[in-house]
Amino acid sequence: MSKRKKNHEAAFQRSLCQHIKFRLRKDVIWFSIPNERVCKAWTMGNLKAMGLRPGVADLVFIPPGFKTCFMELKIHPNKQTENQVQFENDCLKNGSNALCYDIDTAVQQLIDWHVIVDEATFIRQYRQPRRAA
Repeated sequence: MSKRKKNHEAAFQRSLCQHIKFRLRKDVIWFSIPNERVCKAWTMGNLKAMGLRPGVADLVFIPPGFKTCFMELKIHPNKQTENQVQFENDCLKNGSNALCYDIDTAVQQLIDWHVIVDEATFIRQYRQPRRAA
């Protein structure tokens, strides 16, 4: 993958993460898995020995009472690697997985997973009361 395309995917992920921080439900655990790192072969071998799995999704969410949810972010025309497809198939057997190509789809999926609050709830919770004249 070219550096330019990777930068677009990184920008997509940063933008989504900013959105999540504003609308996150308080009882959800979430984190990023920075699997795209480039390093020397011996370092990569050591990371794999320590449990690194190629193809793991970009973001992980654990809402209370729900299965662990994994989200892979891509920009068009990028496709999943073979490792990412295998990870997605494993997730679909044991949890939830989503492949998102735009922020609207990602946000809707996060609402469906009960990770973030919907827009109407967010506005109701955080709207400043008007001052009396």
